[in-house]
Amino acid sequence: MTPHRHWFHIFVPWRVPVRIANGQIFYSEGKGTVLFIPRGSNRPTVAITDVLYVPELGCNLFSPLHLTQHKGFSIAITKDLISFQRDTVTLLYATVTDTNVGILNGQVQVQQHAQSSQVVLDRSLLHRRLGHISQDRLESLLKNKLVVNLKLDSETPMSGPCEACILGKQHRTPFPQQAENRHSLPLDLIFSDVHGPLPTQTIQGYRYWITFLDDATKFCYVALLRKKSEAFQAFQIYKAYAENLLSRRIGTLRDDKGGEYISTEWNDYMKLHGIRREHTVRSTPQQNGAAERINRTLVEGVTAMLVESHLPA
Repeated sequence: MTPHRHWFHIFVPWRVPVRIANGQIFYSEGKGTVLFIPRGSNRPTVAITDVLYVPELGCNLFSPLHLTQHKGFSIAITKDLISFQRDTVTLLYATVTDTNVGILNGQVQVQQHAQSSQVVLDRSLLHRRLGHISQDRLESLLKNKLVVNLKLDSETPMSGPCEACILGKQHRTPFPQQAENRHSLPLDLIFSDVHGPLPTQTIQGYRYWITFLDDATKFCYVALLRKKSEAFQAFQIYKAYAENLLSRRIGTLRDDKGGEYISTEWNDYMKLHGIRREHTVRSTPQQNGAAERINRTLVEGVTAMLVESHLPA
């Protein structure tokens, strides 16, 4: 694999995913043949076939294992020298550096007509340079010559769908409406959410509130907070109040995994009292919809009160 497009003597579009050592996935944009000239006057030029063109790679990668499994090569290693043989003829040598990286001895035979800039302007590159313009508009731009002095170096079509475009234009499928399956006993499941900061604090300095909504009874407990860090203390007060009032213990607490909910102190407290924790998936408020709806209702109610009293919201 190589990030150098100008090395290829034979090139065809070819798009496949490539997973590198750190787990990141890149995509190839083509494959073909690269000519390599081994060091030494009597050694023939070697045609390396099935080379993937991966523009995002930071270096060239050469697979000895592929040569032995698919190309009939045998490999011999002597100290810091690797020899590649086929049909008893040594075609390539590689030197092992101090960092245990093997580097082929020789150089790539670059095409004579390769541009000095080493950048080939094709449809894929033009698509990215024009802010990921749609394929239809790109073809219209080229066909109708809407750009002065624009000339492509390659007529290669775009190599499959653009991953950045797919991710950027992706929409979430709507959540289906389902019948509510509420818990039958109070305190079995409690929804919680923090709202704020509010644009104007109260006279006492409150700028947040936290809600605790019981799934069975829909009873909502609201506590005012000066800082988000007071959320844990508010939960302790609510727990004492609710469990004493109903003679039951809280079973599960569901929240949106905000930073105020996941302190070590809070986690240890939940384990000590045997309360199960449920965190919603990131960017999925629908999983904590009951608490979100309560907060919206509170915001609308407070705003209406301020409007009626002619106070600034």
